[in-house]
Amino acid sequence: MKLMKMNRNIFALVLTGTMLLTMTACSEKKTEPSTNTKPTAITEYPLGDQTQTAFLGNHLYITDMGKYTGIYMEDGSDEFVSDVMMVILKNEGESALQLARINLQYSDFTANFEVTNLPAGESVVLLEKNRHAYVEESYIRATVENLTFFQEAMSLREDQVKLSGVNGAITVENLTDQVMGDIYVYYKNSATDLFYGGITYRAKVDAGLKPGKATTVMTNHYYPEACTIIDVQIMPATE
Repeated sequence: MKLMKMNRNIFALVLTGTMLLTMTACSEKKTEPSTNTKPTAITEYPLGDQTQTAFLGNHLYITDMGKYTGIYMEDGSDEFVSDVMMVILKNEGESALQLARINLQYSDFTANFEVTNLPAGESVVLLEKNRHAYVEESYIRATVENLTFFQEAMSLREDQVKLSGVNGAITVENLTDQVMGDIYVYYKNSATDLFYGGITYRAKVDAGLKPGKATTVMTNHYYPEACTIIDVQIMPATE
């Protein structure tokens, strides 16, 4: 599958176990799309070589853990948070992950992480669902719930549609000779070869897009420099 990895204006510095990412935010916009801002997200791995990893089964691995300061991506609020627990999850299987809820049990609480629509071979930074502060202790147990994989491979349907985008909007062009039904475009926050946040956004083009025609839909969280389109679903046109 060819992912739409658009040009990103990213600066990354790795020094003494700390990664500094200056990234374009996929910020919530209530009205018209506006110019990108560039907040700083800091991910730290305080335990260094002692950082835990975990095999969760079904080709899913936690490859690193730490704390995160920056825009909170998991619920669409895009609020600024500090020192929130984070994990990096990798899907090393051949199928795209549709849903997984990961629970890390500690002595006096359980940290919860959720991911949707993670392509095969990709990694994602997940933030704790309840914004729990990072703790420097080892988890006791790791479990996975609601584990679901897609039966069909993700696709950008490049033989059927042409996609392009600007801040806050995605344009879809019908390349076929048929009228299309509803079209769904799925995308995630991304930077430096990682997806950021378990959340997946969806833009919908209503049924009726005619052959050779294009239409643009407004989508609050889409920014070409900080998002990757991962899947397109085209519904059959109805009579």
